[in-house]
Amino acid sequence: MTKLLKAIAALALVVGVAGCSGLPPWKSVPSGQQAEYGRIETNKDLIQFLAFSDDPGISVIAIQNKAYRYPTRYAILLDGGNREDLRSAMEKYESWKGIAQQNQTEITKTISTLGVQQMYYQDGDWRDAGDREISLIFTSRLDDNGNQTFYLTLKPSPVFLMRAFYIVYGRDSLVLSDDQALTFSDMLREDEVNKGYEKAKKKQDVIDMFN
Repeated sequence: MTKLLKAIAALALVVGVAGCSGLPPWKSVPSGQQAEYGRIETNKDLIQFLAFSDDPGISVIAIQNKAYRYPTRYAILLDGGNREDLRSAMEKYESWKGIAQQNQTEITKTISTLGVQQMYYQDGDWRDAGDREISLIFTSRLDDNGNQTFYLTLKPSPVFLMRAFYIVYGRDSLVLSDDQALTFSDMLREDEVNKGYEKAKKKQDVIDMFN
């Protein structure tokens, strides 16, 4: 084994030990039957809004990059508190859009940065992947003809950890069109989350019939 390979192996061992034993206890994740109650598809990403039969009021935003042959799937867990924080940020997106339209302004500016719990998907189950931050960024652009376009960017903070030899890493930002941003906001509403929970609960009730 060359010196370079030995150095890489040593680094991997250090990262593995830090990821497996140097972090706080892992948080719980939603359980029971899951149901999709909404989705957004961009050119490269699939964004699913999920609810779980054992966890009313909890919603999960699952994200998968469609461009990879073996896409890594990760998710953001939202309880009532941080979901409302995200909703407030989306309301500011709408407010800023009105200001930019009225003044024909080009601008890119961060709306808010929120702390969230992240999960990853492995062997048919969701697993905790620690906390990270998500920044919501507003963009207004004007073309040469004066046509105005709006975007919402969800930019996650970098993350790299190893747990039980499974690597979770940071990924590219999500860029949503204005219409997709409105759908994203709608899926955060309490009534939509409740519909998702009822859908998941119904799936669980049917399965329970076979006991």
